[in-house]
Formats: sequence, C-alpha cells, structure tokens
Amino acid sequence: MKGVPKSLSQKDAEELFKKIRTAMNIKEGFNMWEIAPKFDWKGLRDNYVQEKIYRVGQMVENMNNGLVGRIIRRGANHLICVTEENLMFKSWIKDVSESIVNGTTQSGVPANQREVGTDAHRKYAETMVPGSSYGRHFINKYRKKSK
Repeated sequence: MKGVPKSLSQKDAEELFKKIRTAMNIKEGFNMWEIAPKFDWKGLRDNYVQEKIYRVGQMVENMNNGLVGRIIRRGANHLICVTEENLMFKSWIKDVSESIVNGTTQSGVPANQREVGTDAHRKYAETMVPGSSYGRHFINKYRKKSK
C-alpha cells in the first residue's frame, strides 16, 4: 500500500499487485532475496549461512565498484575476494552478486579480454552472442571499389 495512491482500495491494490506479478512472470513462491537482496536481508542471510550461495572459490561481482573476484574467505556477513590481478577486496553479502561470465558462474575472464577496445575483448564479447554477425553487413559497404 506504500507505493499506490491513497484513493486505491486494499482490494484494488492487491489486484494491481497480482497483475504486475503476472506481467513480470513471477510465479508463486519466488524468493525475494534472489530478486532484490537489499530488501530481503533475512532471506539472503539465511541462504548465506546455509551455504546455498557465495561459496569459497565462486566468482562474484561487487555491485558498488564493479570488481569481479573469486571468494577466498567467508565472514559472518561479508566476503573476502581476490581479482585476477591479485587485488583483494571485501564486500558485504548484500552488495555482491554471482558473476556470470561466458554463460557460467564457474570461470573468470582473463584481464586482457576485459580491456575495452581490444580485439581480445571483441572476440570475448562475440562468444556471448552465438551466431552473431553484427557489423559484418556494413564493414566494406562504403569502401570505394578499385577499377
């Protein structure tokens, strides 16, 4: 009821809520901590303590600074991680998400493939879009033909 106009009745607000959930394809029994961990601290913490998420050796990304690293230690409510460049950082569990690299959460990306503007980065980006031919249709389109 916090986000709806005061003129809306309880019944209409519930109807609106159900329609929005249907439009977003959210099924019954969803886990709020998976969608918005900052808003469901208890659910996130319970899954962390039970070691269902953020295990040692897993790749995570800090949502505040963008650092991606492998978990080397789990604290009470924080993680200590190391990037591929051996930069150590500490993050609260509410500030990280599992890092999905090349369709998997198990492997990282070498540093030379993260340098934007390089051929290695372009090739890496192409691996994420199988069968992509973006750009091929206009590469030589405006080149003058020699006689």
